[in-house]
Amino acid sequence: MKRNKYKVENQYGILSIICFALIVLFSCDMIDPPYKEENYVPIESNQVVLIEEYTGFTCGNCPPAAEEAHRLKDRDSGNVIVLTVHAGTYAEPSEKHPYDFRTIVAAELNDFFKINKYPVGMVNRVVDPESGRQNFSRSNWEKYVNAELKKEARLGLRVGTQYNATTKRIDIEVNVEYFTKGTKDHFLAVYVVEDSIVQYQLDYRKTPSDIYNYVHNYVLRDEVNGTFGESLSNSDINTGERFTKNYSYVIAEDKDWRPRHIWILAYVHDKGNSYQILQSAQAFLYPKQ
Repeated sequence: MKRNKYKVENQYGILSIICFALIVLFSCDMIDPPYKEENYVPIESNQVVLIEEYTGFTCGNCPPAAEEAHRLKDRDSGNVIVLTVHAGTYAEPSEKHPYDFRTIVAAELNDFFKINKYPVGMVNRVVDPESGRQNFSRSNWEKYVNAELKKEARLGLRVGTQYNATTKRIDIEVNVEYFTKGTKDHFLAVYVVEDSIVQYQLDYRKTPSDIYNYVHNYVLRDEVNGTFGESLSNSDINTGERFTKNYSYVIAEDKDWRPRHIWILAYVHDKGNSYQILQSAQAFLYPKQ
């Protein structure tokens, strides 16, 4: 009896192992990878320039500005980041073109920097000495991009992302390291941005001028920690000082955003000095192929 009982228990044990292996095998096949995607990039120690392009899909003169921003980004790959801000009357949807690019953060930026014509852009939010304005036409962008790239970076910046495809939650880690002294007026802002959005765009250079398959890139989708972010420190910042900030953002169910085209923008700006941007960095939710 003991031998028979051992044989039965042994058979059940082997059968259990086989069943467990089959469950694991077929369970793995049912998972749609990646369940979580982590993407961390090195800390950015070079000076990175942010071009903020203000536009609208019914602005027929805006596509050439978008092309100029893209050209400058490609020319200095990794050292220039573009953010497209859809705001103002040219961004208002209609019955014919109902897609709405507008956001609260875009409207607040548009109003704060007094954008009243399109297209215009800001380059690290520097002030043009001739006009006294921070926003100017695309013909001036390259000059200011070149000037900003020649500057020594005052701080380094790194963005890391982890995306959960099931919960649509983005966990964000931003690391800041100061190479020179900073002030308590230095603020960190974090945005959600999306590329490759195919929608309507008016383009006066084309005949017909209605472009229904226009690819909109670098589109500001939302803020993570406020339009102008949060202060890094309650007191002045010493050389060599480091900061780590963590945030979470959940993509709402009613959004048509595509995670594989989404990236996180982080920038540090001097809120006490014309909101000039000191450093920028970006990280995609999924590593770029």
